[in-house]
Amino acid sequence: MSSRMLVKFFVFFIISVFLSGMCWADVNRKAEDRASAADIIDKYIQACGGDALKEIETEKRQGTLVRGNDGHVPLEIISKIPGKWHYAQTFAWGDRVCYGFDGITAWVQDTRNISGMSVQQRLDMQLLFDAQAPLNINELYPVIALIGSEKIDGKETDILEATSHDGIRTRLVFDRDTGLLLRAGGVIFEDYRQVGRVKRPFRIVLGIDQGENHRPMTLEISDVQHNAEVADSFFHRPSCIQTYQEAPLYKSRKRAEVDIQALEACVGDYKHPFKSDLIYSFYRQKNHLMLKIKGTSLNIEIIPESETDYFIRFLGWEFRFRKDSDGIVTHVEMDLGQKVTAEKIK
Repeated sequence: MSSRMLVKFFVFFIISVFLSGMCWADVNRKAEDRASAADIIDKYIQACGGDALKEIETEKRQGTLVRGNDGHVPLEIISKIPGKWHYAQTFAWGDRVCYGFDGITAWVQDTRNISGMSVQQRLDMQLLFDAQAPLNINELYPVIALIGSEKIDGKETDILEATSHDGIRTRLVFDRDTGLLLRAGGVIFEDYRQVGRVKRPFRIVLGIDQGENHRPMTLEISDVQHNAEVADSFFHRPSCIQTYQEAPLYKSRKRAEVDIQALEACVGDYKHPFKSDLIYSFYRQKNHLMLKIKGTSLNIEIIPESETDYFIRFLGWEFRFRKDSDGIVTHVEMDLGQKVTAEKIK
């Protein structure tokens, strides 16, 4: 063998060994990731109660749902093994919606119709509502890999990427110190408390606060009970729509018939008492009185309850136009979550 061929042979051999080492390093790294991910999941299970989770056959949670500053409305979560759950929520104006899963079929029921549920939505709710969710996380997401770490709100966290049977990927963020799940996609878990021998989050935030454009919803749990009797039929897909309930937050309203002259009397621009650039503009659109808050995208009808009293039902806002001794509207008193009296300037 010539010296040139011998050199080529050794170069090829060294490259082969190097590439082989890289491949084995990659395999070992993947194995380490799997082991690390498995350790993180196991630590999460133990942090939530470990074997004590297996003792929970049913769970009932009650609390309130909060969105922005609009107030609290009631909610109820009932779950039963294996993997069945039912979530019921009453909106501030009396509308209701229920979400359910009987272990096979996931559904949504409100006051208009009954429909199926998307896979992504069902996975999110399974993680939220399943009584033994920590134990079943590997069934929900058969492929889980460690993808990094990050410091969030002063806490060191480990981040896993979890992939479902349907290929849907969700990032799971765990507190490295406590082992507890802090985030799953856009869902934030807070205020873990001891309930018997297990730990449960008593505050769950859905979505990221984007100011006035989007306020996240928060589930605030007030009571948790275990192992009460619940029939399997409770989780079956219902056959009829929901009925309206008495509005838990806003009082009942009845629209009044108001003539054009009464509407015109309220038309004009009204200035906030402390913010001179904040103008509430009321204008008539045929037989409707409309509100536009300048500088915002809000442009909405206000409903008459009398010639001077108006409201917006789903926001819970109230308006009362005040007249002087000559019967001319000079001010509007508004309850927009906070009470404001604005003077008419035009």
